Amino acid sequence: MELELSALLGGRKVDLNTPLCLSRFFREEVLAEAEPLYVAA
Repeated sequence: MELELSALLGGRKVDLNTPLCLSRFFREEVLAEAEPLYVAA
């Protein structure tokens, strides 16, 4: 999926993760500051 999405975005590197992949030490801060860059219609 990452490779396909990367190809669709013109070769830009894509890194797909879930909130649980983030360290518990900074997860809440990251999620509070997160901004959607792409939202499917």
